Amino acid sequence: TIHSKQVLSINYKPYDEELVTLEFHPHLLKEHNGRWFLFGHATGKEPDFGYNLALDRIVGEPIVLREIDEYISAPKGFYDDFFKNIVGVSHCKDEMPTTIVVRATNHKVFKLVETKKIHHSQQVIRPYALHDDGEYGEFELFVEINNEFIGRVLQMGDGLVVVSPAKIRNIFKQRILNMSELYKD
Repeated sequence: TIHSKQVLSINYKPYDEELVTLEFHPHLLKEHNGRWFLFGHATGKEPDFGYNLALDRIVGEPIVLREIDEYISAPKGFYDDFFKNIVGVSHCKDEMPTTIVVRATNHKVFKLVETKKIHHSQQVIRPYALHDDGEYGEFELFVEINNEFIGRVLQMGDGLVVVSPAKIRNIFKQRILNMSELYKD
């Protein structure tokens, strides 16, 4: 959490876009996957709260805007709710959290995912064992699908598979088919 509550002028260069200068009210610093992000309120930008800046995309030194004495804080508990149902730091437009079942197809991956959870909501719903339809274990998570969640599951290769819901399973299926096309000779 940011304690100094100073409004900053930040020059920011998003990917493949022009440099913008933001009047920024910083609220929170957060690290994800080796990258730091600054969250806050950017005057005149959407969303009102939770505006996300990757620190490595900030150009030059931020300047404290001393002439602006009204610092805009996030509502109490906002960031607890903001990060509650996501993996990582990003929300996808119009996505709602849903219950997702993920199957570990080998014991090593099961133990790894059990001890290094994908998301705090994760729980074991079928312990790793020989079941009637094969050897596996299953986890249930309540998350909003985003690229960070997809990346965490795909990083386990054929050791993890999304079982349900069908809509989410199809997103993974299409992503894997697209990847497969890249490796055809």
